[in-house]
Amino acid sequence: MKYYCIFYRAMLYLICLNRRIYMSRYVCIDIGGTAVKYGLADEQGKLLDKGSMETRAQEGPQPLLEHIRELAAAYQSQQPVAGIAVSTAGIVDPEKGSILFAGDNLPGYTGTDVKAILERDCGVLCEVENDVNCAGLGELWLGAGRGAKSLVCITVGTGIGGCVILDGRLVHGRHHRFPHPVR
Repeated sequence: MKYYCIFYRAMLYLICLNRRIYMSRYVCIDIGGTAVKYGLADEQGKLLDKGSMETRAQEGPQPLLEHIRELAAAYQSQQPVAGIAVSTAGIVDPEKGSILFAGDNLPGYTGTDVKAILERDCGVLCEVENDVNCAGLGELWLGAGRGAKSLVCITVGTGIGGCVILDGRLVHGRHHRFPHPVR
């Protein structure tokens, strides 16, 4: 999967909040069951830097969040950063930026308030969304779905996931789960 897919929704939301900032930079994080991909991107989705590391999920969420704080601080020491965009495995409440449920791949991650922790510790805006939702929105923005109004995205990685985008809007489903019916 292309890197631009990992952070779309969160990055786009941050861009909308920071329209007045010229040449904004965003720390982009994709937390998966086995690996964390990260990078620095501009508002056009161009990756200026990228890397990856093991999730080391068995250590729990605190060491993972500490490493994300260190990555953000390293980028912030080089240039101004407008925000942090987090794409993550698990069921995410995107309004609160918290993890409603994470499976066995990320023990102890359920209930983690990723957005609140990173905003407090890094001093910039943070948005958090499910990784598959970000993949689908990334494809709509810069990938195979460019120019489409609707699409379905299925991902196969450590787990299997899917998302639906109708008329340019992500369908979150009941309780932020796909494919639960929506009203």
